[in-house]
Amino acid sequence: MIKAVDIHGDHRLGLYVALVFARDVTPVKPKVLVIVNINRLDHGVVAGVIVDGKIVKWLKLPDVSVVKELKRLHQRVRELEKRAAREIDPAGRARLEEEVGRLKSKRFGVIRDAVVKMAKELVGLAVKYHAAIVVDGIDERTYSARKQSGEGGARKHLYDGLGQLRRRLQRLAQWYGLPYREVRLYSTVCPRCGAKMREAGGRRMQCPACGFSDHRDNIPIYWAKRRYWEILQKQPVFSAITLLTRKFLHL
Repeated sequence: MIKAVDIHGDHRLGLYVALVFARDVTPVKPKVLVIVNINRLDHGVVAGVIVDGKIVKWLKLPDVSVVKELKRLHQRVRELEKRAAREIDPAGRARLEEEVGRLKSKRFGVIRDAVVKMAKELVGLAVKYHAAIVVDGIDERTYSARKQSGEGGARKHLYDGLGQLRRRLQRLAQWYGLPYREVRLYSTVCPRCGAKMREAGGRRMQCPACGFSDHRDNIPIYWAKRRYWEILQKQPVFSAITLLTRKFLHL
């Protein structure tokens, strides 16, 4: 419901109305976990639904067409940037730089739309199961370091959106009264015996001790299964809360 209406004026935006919506939420007391392993976009986001210590559903996002489009856009941006750097004519260089800016904006839009769609699907899954959302993501220090590093150069933009996804998941979880936690889970330690795993090629990991093998991005889900009761018992308990959100309408 609308809680308040504020009318404001701004020299840049003109006149606009801020609608403040309120929603009373009775938080879910979960018995199910939706585990989300957030990765670089070309590696994807892997999710698993765990019920009574058993994985009952797997999900891999985003659609492969999104990753292909991001790679195509980035390749085109690199080509045009190289051409602009070699262009002698100022007008020609300006046209190339303008096209680079347009493609970068388009790339940002693809990432934003992918984040919105993924968050909606993941939270929808949690709502369906009355589940807590547990995120295993890259920690901020590692995320920043990789963004600033030369990791292939071409892959830097594939880290964009990961922070957006975490924040959007957290906001949506709160909006629907779903507990949200971030838990660091292993991707290189065997979930069966605890031994250090080895890379077997193609992002598959192999345990030298017990022989367990699976894709690296799936392993955190198995660790969440192993720690199911521990994670479930540590979910925050909330009383009923009122959430506020604003929507701006330009007049």
